[in-house]
Amino acid sequence: MNDQMGDQQPRSPQDRYYERYLQDTDPTLRGSGGGRGRRNALIAGGVAAVLLVGGGGVFLATRGGGTVDDVGAASTTSAANPSTSAGSQGPSSTTTSSSTSSSSSSSSSSVDPQATRAAVYGPAVKPGWRIVEGKKDTSKAAYDIPADEKKWSPPSRSDTLLGWTRENKEDKSVLTSAPSTYLKGSCATYKSGNAGFVGFVNIGSRDPSEVAPDVVERTSKLIRYNKTTKQYAKASAIRTRQITVNGGKTPAIESLMTFEKGDVDAKQCDGKNYEARTIAFSGNGVSTMLLIFRDMDHPDKMPDQDILDVINSLRPMK
Repeated sequence: MNDQMGDQQPRSPQDRYYERYLQDTDPTLRGSGGGRGRRNALIAGGVAAVLLVGGGGVFLATRGGGTVDDVGAASTTSAANPSTSAGSQGPSSTTTSSSTSSSSSSSSSSVDPQATRAAVYGPAVKPGWRIVEGKKDTSKAAYDIPADEKKWSPPSRSDTLLGWTRENKEDKSVLTSAPSTYLKGSCATYKSGNAGFVGFVNIGSRDPSEVAPDVVERTSKLIRYNKTTKQYAKASAIRTRQITVNGGKTPAIESLMTFEKGDVDAKQCDGKNYEARTIAFSGNGVSTMLLIFRDMDHPDKMPDQDILDVINSLRPMK
């Protein structure tokens, strides 16, 4: 399907949702079309210890950079809990052995971490929101989240990691750093779960127009795959366009996809329909990507306006 919105192909429910999303987009995020790039994104690891939950269960990947293929390959031999499902409400997270300061935890000094981040990345785009910084050696950027601590939980450290492993060897694992979760603990039978999250994906210096659609598709396949039937659930076409972030100051590429979960687990309060979007730009010698994932069936799903404001707040280090 043509990525432009003017084609005459029949519209799926997911496509119609995306059209509504475009109509409701904040005017500071200007759309100017877009395109689907090559599917060859590099996602470097470079972490000391990563705990991933997803299609391939929980696994620990030791330190070492490389392509996302390297991370995915580890899941075939290091799964500790194969029953854990991809795309569930609660991909688990852990922290690496070295870190930058927390987005919300108390500091041993009297220095306000929010003031420190504001000096490095500029103040929160929306007054009162909390600044979440990425890893300084890879993301070199920050985003803001609402101050509502009952709904939004910032990462304990910028090198906290959250993502999915693969169940199909042909797929590629995806992980994020500095993830902020939405409605963490809202599932009575799966307290480590959440209804969505926002986090950085390490894409090195790749072209944002290539990586944005690639990573959103990889993410969808990890959630859509059913290991019993070995089939993928339904998905919309990928929609890619140019927008601006950083309060309208920085051009960026956004890709969005909606899809169904391949294996719904009621005990983990899984929804059937999910959405993933990636926002990427280049600057400060690196390319930066933010991934936003949410359960579309949750009765208190991540609000559209919160997503737009988070995207608008994404900004590079000064």
